[in-house]
Amino acid sequence: MSYGKYEYTPLPRHIESRHDIDPDSQVPKTNIMIHYICTFYHRFCHWIFPEGCFRIIARILNIRNRLGARHSKRTNEYENEMIELQTLKERLDKRVEEYARENERLKEENEELIKRIKELENNLEASNKDNSRLYNQVRDLQKSYSVLAKSYEQEKEEKEKALTRLSSVAGERLRFNNPAIADLSDENRPNKLAEKFSELYDNEWTEFYENMEGTGTEEEIIGQIVQLLKDAFDICNKLAQNQRQVLTTAIAYPANPKPQKTDNPPEGVVSKVIDFQKRTASLAFQDVEKIILEESTHLKNNSSKAKGQFVEKCSQLCWMMAIQDPPMFLNFGPQKDSVIDKNVFRLYTKTGEKVDFLVWPAVFLHEDGPIVQKGVLQPK
Repeated sequence: MSYGKYEYTPLPRHIESRHDIDPDSQVPKTNIMIHYICTFYHRFCHWIFPEGCFRIIARILNIRNRLGARHSKRTNEYENEMIELQTLKERLDKRVEEYARENERLKEENEELIKRIKELENNLEASNKDNSRLYNQVRDLQKSYSVLAKSYEQEKEEKEKALTRLSSVAGERLRFNNPAIADLSDENRPNKLAEKFSELYDNEWTEFYENMEGTGTEEEIIGQIVQLLKDAFDICNKLAQNQRQVLTTAIAYPANPKPQKTDNPPEGVVSKVIDFQKRTASLAFQDVEKIILEESTHLKNNSSKAKGQFVEKCSQLCWMMAIQDPPMFLNFGPQKDSVIDKNVFRLYTKTGEKVDFLVWPAVFLHEDGPIVQKGVLQPK
């Protein structure tokens, strides 16, 4: 059926009303509406308003065509979207399956980890028990070690004390009246005293001599200094011997109020007394110096600083020499005009073979013993 340039295709004959249309049918609802309008026109109105109905139907057909084109476009779009959604759904389903498999794998790993954690917790608990047991053992061992170490230190200390006492006794026996054996730890042993005695000559003696220049001849000045030294040495020997006898008597014979010479004192007493004299030597220095200045008749009128320094150093060295075992010995030289023994003395300012006067005494380890330090003589 044609209405101008628009064609109208009637519905199939079996569709007589809207009740005959299947809801799932692919027939557009617009065609159904147009079918109703056209059917109404053919049956009732085309013979009354032919032109008006024609125009109306033409406009309706025009609208239907536009709506049909739009419907087709949207249908295509919907179909494309459905395809995309279907593709997306397939991808999502695939991802869901992958996630499900991953989830299952993670569940299995989680179960394994939980099982491993329980094993580790059990191992940790067992380790803690072992550690606690070992800690207790270590603490007990430390206590035992502390006791043993303390006992060891006590025994070691007792052993060292015993060895020290034994060594001291053996050393005392060896050194007693045996000057050939010296205690190397003693700063005042004979060799050291001889060195200090040489320094006394180089320093204090020189200053004292220079202080006295002009008071007499060279021989007179040196002779007075030598005589002062000899007085100091003799006084120190007498005082040291007397002190040794007093201490020995007080120790060996405490009931005897007076000191006396003992030929055979108890064993070990003399060595202890000598050691005591050495340990307390510094306490005796001042008193010894005072006695030397009082008893010596030489250079009484000289009160110079140089004399004081010489007497102080001289008294200390002479005292230390006197308390050695046996006492050290100073050789104040041969008689005038005697032949010089150059193994014992060296020359002063001249050369010659015979003695003119003594400048400085020679030091011997003990009387009739080996020489330790040469003396000085002025030859003729």
